[in-house]
Amino acid sequence: MGEPACGQPILPTGQAGGCLLASAHHEFRGEGVDEKGYCQKTGKCLIGIDPRYFRPTEVDLLIGDPAKAKEKLGWSHETPVRELAREMVMADLEVMRDAQIAKD
Repeated sequence: MGEPACGQPILPTGQAGGCLLASAHHEFRGEGVDEKGYCQKTGKCLIGIDPRYFRPTEVDLLIGDPAKAKEKLGWSHETPVRELAREMVMADLEVMRDAQIAKD
């Protein structure tokens, strides 16, 4: 479990492709390595990119260990990553169904 300075945990699911930021109250500004995530309420920078921590491109499999999240927060994932991704896509499609940008 990662814990940024803001105290909002990043929760690994123990499955490939599965990490969740435990708060959705942020917005992103910038592009590429200069992109940062800011708290919408305070304007404080919560998420930044540090190229020193880039992983090699040939990494085949990345799976986070959710044990710390379970120990510290009592949290464990209930939704498989594929189902979570499906729910996210379906929610996006629902939003875009009536969005003007989708009609242009």
